[in-house]
This record gives sequence, C-alpha cells and structure tokens, in this order.
Amino acid sequence: MALLHDAELTFKIKAALVMDERIGAGRINVDTSDGAVTLRAPVSNAALREVAEGIAVRHGARQVVNELTIEDHEDKAAGAGIAAGLPEVTTPAGAPVIEAAPLAETVKAALAADRRVNEHLISVQAENGAVYLTGRQETVDAVDAATEVATHVPGVVMVDNDLEVMPSI
Repeated sequence: MALLHDAELTFKIKAALVMDERIGAGRINVDTSDGAVTLRAPVSNAALREVAEGIAVRHGARQVVNELTIEDHEDKAAGAGIAAGLPEVTTPAGAPVIEAAPLAETVKAALAADRRVNEHLISVQAENGAVYLTGRQETVDAVDAATEVATHVPGVVMVDNDLEVMPSI
C-alpha cells in the first residue's frame, strides 16, 4: 500500500511542478519513499528552489529532501526554461532582501490600494523575498492583478500565486 501511496504522491507533486508557470519543471526529478520526497535538478535561483519545495509540501509530502542545486550564473542558457515563466521583477539586482513580516505587510498594503483586488480574500506570506498568495478572488483578472501588484513591490524576488477563482454567490 505504501508503494502505491508513494507513486500517487510522486505523480501529484511532479504534475504540480510541471503545471506551475514559474517553474515549468519537467526536468525536476521527484522520488518518494514512505511519504518523504526528494527533489533533484539544477534550478536557476534560490527562490525557485524554495517554490519547488513549497509545492511538494502543499501537495502532501511528509518531508522534503531538497537536493535542487543552483545553476552557475555563467550557464544561464541552461536555466532559461525554468526562469522563462517568471514575471518580470522590478527590484534592482543586489537590492537587500526585506524581512518576511515587513515585506508581507507591504504586499498587503499594495493589494489593498489596488481596486482590482479584494485584499480581504487573500492571505500573504513572505520569506527571503518570495511572496506566497493564497485564498481566492472573484475573477481571473483579479487573480492576475494580485500577482502583478505583488511582483512590483520592492524587495519581492518571486511571487507564488495559489489563488483560486471563486465568484461570490
């Protein structure tokens, strides 16, 4: 039974990684043993490494062994497939990373200031410049607007949008 559960978990996580626009992680190897998931592949930056780990946890990994390696900056062509799906970030290179609590608060304030987004339906978490949006919005345009707004907050290096579209009844 554990073998079947491990195979299902591997499939679920691999599918989620491949479907995530930012990663397009067809080349990430996912191995599962007794609910512990090991991720292996080169990725272009630390934020994508964290995103992949977060996806594995959200899709049922009991434990994640993150063996994703950061590619050499000189070998950018190899990582172009993974980075291609990321929205353009306006934070200048070398800018200091803003701590999690202030960054999350700044993103929440930016979402509240945008009339296209219902900030009350969004939970924001931030860690090392990566921002995680969860919750729901009433339209696809509002989900896209939330990503756009968060992406342009200074200090944000990556946005993981896990918002669902659920119209009010």
